[in-house]
Amino acid sequence: MQKNKIKQSILVIDDNSDDVDVVKNIFMGRYRVFASLSGEKGLQRAVADPQPDLILLDVHMAGMNGYEVCEKLKANDKTKKIPVIFVSADNEVVSEVHGLNLGAVDFITKPLIPELVSIRVSTHLSLETYHHQLEYIIETNVKELEQQYEEIINKELLYRNLLDSIEDGVLLVDENGLIDMINPSVCNMFGYSQKELIGQPIEILIPNRFKNHEGKRTDFIKKKESSSLNRNRRSVFSHGQADIGFDHENKSVRLPGDLVAKRKNGSEFPVNITLSKIDSMTGKKVTVVVQDMTERKFWEYQLTSMAMKDALTGLANRAQFEIDLAQANRVYQSHQTSFALILIDLDNFKPVNDTYGHQAGDDMLRHIASILKKQVRDIDTVARLGGDEFAIIYVGEVDNDIVLKFSERIMRSINTPLIIGRNPVTVGCSIGININVDVVLDNKEIFRRADIALYESKNKGRNCATVYFDQEKRECPDINEQIKSNIHLRELAR
Repeated sequence: MQKNKIKQSILVIDDNSDDVDVVKNIFMGRYRVFASLSGEKGLQRAVADPQPDLILLDVHMAGMNGYEVCEKLKANDKTKKIPVIFVSADNEVVSEVHGLNLGAVDFITKPLIPELVSIRVSTHLSLETYHHQLEYIIETNVKELEQQYEEIINKELLYRNLLDSIEDGVLLVDENGLIDMINPSVCNMFGYSQKELIGQPIEILIPNRFKNHEGKRTDFIKKKESSSLNRNRRSVFSHGQADIGFDHENKSVRLPGDLVAKRKNGSEFPVNITLSKIDSMTGKKVTVVVQDMTERKFWEYQLTSMAMKDALTGLANRAQFEIDLAQANRVYQSHQTSFALILIDLDNFKPVNDTYGHQAGDDMLRHIASILKKQVRDIDTVARLGGDEFAIIYVGEVDNDIVLKFSERIMRSINTPLIIGRNPVTVGCSIGININVDVVLDNKEIFRRADIALYESKNKGRNCATVYFDQEKRECPDINEQIKSNIHLRELAR
């Protein structure tokens, strides 16, 4: 660091007082001049405060000569950087070379010529000043660089700790789709080690299911946007593949659609993926943030299931029933299959509540639900519409005979008594059926027709089944045969 001095100082070490006076006269008013008349005293003065900025050192002195003094000055950490100029009557080149080899910066011969001494000393003092300034600048810059480097290291450590603490998988991918860096969550999520992933294509984790995905990646990294991307930004193809759209003003994009990632063991799991562009000294990069959606999808499914189930019986509720009815109708219309809607209304449920209480009524409803679940196939839907009303969507190739036989089994099973307080309690049921064959109806009309058939069963004395029959369109066999079937089922139920 540069010394804070009013004037620079010169130390003259010479046992000739006349030469000392000459130097003092040369630099009077310009520099401070200190003098020592022996080598030993000169060494003591060189370490005293204030230290000299330059030393004029006589070679030939009594006692310790100038060469010995110079050696000791250069061996001392406190004085080794002070420039030394030898002064000697000896003008031999060998002597000058020896002095310079000892660390002196110059060599002046006696007798002293004031102009020459002034120029030589002023030059080296200026160089010393520049040297101190340069040292100060370098020291300051080094400290600033060290501080900046320390800040960078601390920030890098902070970012690394932050990155390591993120539960989502974070990857850095180059413009060729090769993995440059990952956080620990990627290893935990996918089952790979870091060594196994670095340098590998991103497709090892994210299966290539995008149309022209490499071209889209290139467009994304280079900030290009094709007319196709412009038209179909964030669109999802009918087969589930997502187009990658992005905004010039936004360097990030979240990929749309139902995305999956692939673990090392080959299993796949649902994910959300967000891409972000960054420019680095080594080229354009993309950060890929992968969020495991397995748990979220599970809870979404659980919540959806709860929303679509009847809380008391565990059967599908009215909302789920309407969804399944619409689906069955779509399949029927597109594939020309058939299906039946069967509405079931309990005949003697109210007396159960009135006689045994509402808890017994709930037990009876759960009893009926258990019976119905045992009677249907996995492909069918059984639902509780509300109160003591139930419905079954019976899918597949069906006709009157198949549906009536199925209804017969339902009626027999429902007539199985439930023991309530040691008393066997039985409730019958009325059934209304609509079979979709060779006619296109909307869901409301399908339900309306089954409901009409249900009320027909109730009007006939309950505990029987009726298939909806449109006399004008002749959708069922002869009405008399239908009535006979109803009477037969009622007698079987008794």
